[in-house]
Amino acid sequence: MYRKNITIITGTGGALGTGHFQRMCYLADSLNSTGNFSVSLCITEGSPDVPESLKEIMADTIPPGTELIIRDMRDSSEEDINFLRKKAAVLVIDDTGPGRNVADHIIDLLPNPVNRSVPEKMFLFGYNFISEIKSMKAEVIAKDIDVAIYAGYKPDPDVVEGIRGSIPPGASAVLFSYGRPSLIAGEKIHVDTSYTDLLLRSRILITHFGITMYEGDLAGCRILTVNPTDYHSRLTAMITGKINVIQAGEYGNIDHKFIYGEIARVRKTSGFQIISKGSIRERININFEYFLRMFNNIISRG
Repeated sequence: MYRKNITIITGTGGALGTGHFQRMCYLADSLNSTGNFSVSLCITEGSPDVPESLKEIMADTIPPGTELIIRDMRDSSEEDINFLRKKAAVLVIDDTGPGRNVADHIIDLLPNPVNRSVPEKMFLFGYNFISEIKSMKAEVIAKDIDVAIYAGYKPDPDVVEGIRGSIPPGASAVLFSYGRPSLIAGEKIHVDTSYTDLLLRSRILITHFGITMYEGDLAGCRILTVNPTDYHSRLTAMITGKINVIQAGEYGNIDHKFIYGEIARVRKTSGFQIISKGSIRERININFEYFLRMFNNIISRG
């Protein structure tokens, strides 16, 4: 059976963070699982921890015979894309750089200044998040953590302290940083577990615009964004009302009073909360099926 040869180019670090790599790991694995594609994954920036199950599809360079290159590395130049087009047709994802205009195909998974009307179900979640969902034994998870915080893999200590200072007395809070969780407020909360388990157990997520924000929405969290830049805040404004998110300031101008009040309100009014793993799996599958239809339609045009 013919399988279309695809190479995905992505990376981590700096402005890329880890979200692009995580969602492309999921995309590579999912496309390979359809039986219609043979996908390789090429990391051109950063040194991420590659999931063991994906190491066999990793490539140092674009393999010979590649028919389509998928590039997910934010904004490109025309030179970036024209160089890749010498090897194969190029599909760019969430690329608002000059290279967008010379790419063969374009897909936007997130709203951006060029395309504000991206359907929510175009979004692809991260490989680790989805893998942990699949491996969890419990079908229903109780929310016993008040706040989860993610301000980047290596967060600015001043930002973390600013957010910590906005947490009411008695509230529990877990911080995700450097690939591991730590309890920074509250007592007697078990946090020696996975990122996904902790996110599902959290009532509120404080983070910036990005993949963690969408995963928090899927996990049933009330999301408060503290963004690093005005650009991120403008992106957040585009999806406010579509997912359960509200802005709470930017780095250097955090709305401490609002965060404090929102946490106190949720603690007082939310009561006992649970989240169903089945509903999460269903939404993940719906999103990928929607993406796959769009993807097949685009690449069928040649």
